[in-house]
Amino acid sequence: MNRGVSLVFALSLVLAPPLLAAPRAPDAPPATSAQPCTPSDDDSAIYSAVLQEIILKDKSDETRAVLYSKTSAGLPPGLAGSSSSDAEDRQTLLAAADVSTRNDFDAKTSLTCDLPANIGPAGRVTLVTPEEEAKLFAKSGAWKTFGQKYPNAAGLTLLSGIGFNKLHTQALVYLGNSCGLLCGSGQFALLAKKHDKWVVQKTALLWTA
Repeated sequence: MNRGVSLVFALSLVLAPPLLAAPRAPDAPPATSAQPCTPSDDDSAIYSAVLQEIILKDKSDETRAVLYSKTSAGLPPGLAGSSSSDAEDRQTLLAAADVSTRNDFDAKTSLTCDLPANIGPAGRVTLVTPEEEAKLFAKSGAWKTFGQKYPNAAGLTLLSGIGFNKLHTQALVYLGNSCGLLCGSGQFALLAKKHDKWVVQKTALLWTA
């Protein structure tokens, strides 16, 4: 299922009315520069860094990250609605991103690829297949069922494909998290590779619920 949110969509939120008209974002433009589902050696490290910084930060060691197993860049399932956030952080982050990073990210938002199985931290990440997600959210009371199946979960999280600059030293990724009908957020994270380690430099909130 494609829930594409490209940089074009992110920038449109700056000028759009505060309430999104639909629970799903519009489709992303066709891929132009990305190779279909070609994994990078850095993917797991980038996803792990983003989860640690945004989803698991300041949480107990028992908190688990439950991830949709395919790359996606939109609103997670189980949300009743959402609203756009303040535009200043988005503008600052996008201005700091290299043009090649933004272009590569936009190309990859149209792809639906498998997430790597070795996203960390070890023992605290669970992948949910599209079939499992569809079954979970097909009936009323889905969040109660979700909580029973995945105790201590920090909601259900979507991760986009990763946009890289030409030197492969900068990365841009989207993360959407839902923890209930009116509980969730979507963010951009801009990372830099320093001394062979990926570090989150900036984050920008796109929407909240």
